[in-house]
Amino acid sequence: MRAALGMLAAATLWAAPPLTTIQDVLYKADGTLFNGLVFIEWRGFEASDRSYIATHQLSVRIINGVLHVRLVPTTTATPPTTYRVRYNSDGKIQFEEIWAVPPSATPLRVRDVRVAGPSSPAPQEQVIQITDVAGLSAALEQRPVKASGFAPGRAVFINSGGELESVGGNPEDCVRVDGTSGPCGVGGGAGANFVDAETPAGLLNGTNAVFTLANAPSPASSLELYRNGLLLRQGLDYTLEGNVITFVSGAIPQPGDVLTASYRLPGDGTGEHALLSAAHSDTTPGAPQRGDLIVGLGTSPTTWSRLPLGPANRCLISNGQDVVWNACLFTNFPAGSVPFVDGEGNLAQNQARLHWDNQNRRLSVGNNASAATVLVWDAASSASTTLAVRAGEGQGGAPLASWQNAYGVEVARVDATGQFSGSSFRATSVGGVAAWRDAGSAIDPASPADGDFWYNSAAQSRKTVEGGQVHTQPQVLCSSTGSTTSAVELTRLGSCTIPAGMLKPGDRVEMRFDYAHQGSGTGFQIAVRWGATALVARSAPASVGQLSGRADAAVRAGGVQWSTQSWGDALSFAAGAGVAADALNVPLTVDFLAAMGAAGSETVSLENFTVLRYPAQSNP
Repeated sequence: MRAALGMLAAATLWAAPPLTTIQDVLYKADGTLFNGLVFIEWRGFEASDRSYIATHQLSVRIINGVLHVRLVPTTTATPPTTYRVRYNSDGKIQFEEIWAVPPSATPLRVRDVRVAGPSSPAPQEQVIQITDVAGLSAALEQRPVKASGFAPGRAVFINSGGELESVGGNPEDCVRVDGTSGPCGVGGGAGANFVDAETPAGLLNGTNAVFTLANAPSPASSLELYRNGLLLRQGLDYTLEGNVITFVSGAIPQPGDVLTASYRLPGDGTGEHALLSAAHSDTTPGAPQRGDLIVGLGTSPTTWSRLPLGPANRCLISNGQDVVWNACLFTNFPAGSVPFVDGEGNLAQNQARLHWDNQNRRLSVGNNASAATVLVWDAASSASTTLAVRAGEGQGGAPLASWQNAYGVEVARVDATGQFSGSSFRATSVGGVAAWRDAGSAIDPASPADGDFWYNSAAQSRKTVEGGQVHTQPQVLCSSTGSTTSAVELTRLGSCTIPAGMLKPGDRVEMRFDYAHQGSGTGFQIAVRWGATALVARSAPASVGQLSGRADAAVRAGGVQWSTQSWGDALSFAAGAGVAADALNVPLTVDFLAAMGAAGSETVSLENFTVLRYPAQSNP
């Protein structure tokens, strides 16, 4: 029972105070994201759960504008207080503000906690008559205090009887903790253990940033560096390494500036002392327990303190200023970040380029649009997006990509050879692009299994496979209606141009034509030409209303052999044959011509004409 009560008491004793999350995205006035540090300072106060929050400060890094910090509420504190917040960027403080943080179970934005005015009114100077210990206590509670009742230059201390006494001495003497005075030094010996108003060595030329002290301050936090009477902040205005002071770029001393430094030296004259005891001036009393760590906390001065052993499965991390217990993989990354190792080997994130939307289960690569289950898109204006799926050495018959319905049944796939399989394929042609474009192959596939339909680019013909044989597809080169003429000289009423090199030996070209005569008082004539060669030339009397015919050109090496047939409703059948040597390696035009026998209102028209190509193909 006692053990259970002890565990309950310990859990109550070490329970963390309530916290409120402040989370926001900060921008500069020019619209770019703010990058830098935010320093948050406070004076000691009592939280709503009666936890005491010691005077301290912390720094929070802001990357790509993202601010995320958890703080104890101050509006319910005793007494109610505020946080002083300063924003640092480009090595200097840009602005500051005051936060009053209320309790909240949901994250707040900066505008929800920002208040106007200082965190507390400036204390008024008071004069208090100190005559006893009670008077001294009252004075210490009301800083700053002017004490009276003792002669100037006298130091005040409490003697063994609990009474106030004063002690004098030479101006260069030191007062010890037992109330005695004498020469300053370690252990009461000669030699000062502090340095006051030293001028650091270095050139004051406006560009030199490095200055040196005569000694190395110990501890380093004891250094108080003044520029023209203004106290500078270590880590913000300058850094200290041993006895070397290095100013940041925005705080480099200028010609005419005055630098003074005061600091402590090793040794404090107290002799041996416990590590965590009040005997050492830079420590606070402590009672270490098993598992405790000794850490330095606070500023001006930094003091030794104890860090109790943290809960199980927790890790020590740095919050930028102190060592604290926290989650073992605490990154302070914003929600949706996907961690990766950067070029310097550090764990990093870039939410703008790699983003996981956990609520909607969406991954964005190259952007953070969260517009699809997986969105691969390099949103940079000068970048390009490439998605590659490469088969493995053991790919075998496994598909490179498989599309499935809601029940896990495959509906389409791309196999390892690049072949697409699906229930159907639908595409839409537009004015500038055909929906189906086959670049073709000069060599026919080896077997029907290698394709049922293809384009032979050498023969410029489409081919299919049925029953194990290769079959060409006829090509309609031209098919249209023609125009009308009443001219008495042969006039082109329609034409078809065959591209250069399209016809191969073994091809056949079929030409069909239909003319009509509008009238009955005047005869007419028609003509069909293969390039410069006349294939058909017939005259018809006025009684002929319709005239039709066909011509064939059998392609061979060096030209074509042709044959023709023509007839009409009142015109006898006629046929002919011949050879045309017109070159086929240049564009060749098939012309359909007509003319009236005499001038007048009667006309002749080309009602329709068609030119077909039968590509050469042999099937032994």
